Amino acid sequence: YRINWLKVGARYHWWSEELTLVRHEMYWIRKWFEGQEEEWKRRASQSQEAGYKVYTERKGILYHSYAEDAVMRFQGKMSQPAS
Repeated sequence: YRINWLKVGARYHWWSEELTLVRHEMYWIRKWFEGQEEEWKRRASQSQEAGYKVYTERKGILYHSYAEDAVMRFQGKMSQPAS
């Protein structure tokens, strides 16, 4: 009986930690998409060629949509890191 109680306690702590990690990963994913968006916007602003400029602008828009989608899907589930 005591062994089962210890296993249940260990599983609870493991899943609690897993939940915390997943919530932080949701935040990190959003921030990564936002960082990629900024990087592609920077590349677009520095571009001289029309074709490359269009390509980089589209990549920035793509990552912006990924970030917005992440915010929408993770709404109320994400953790904010401690400052």
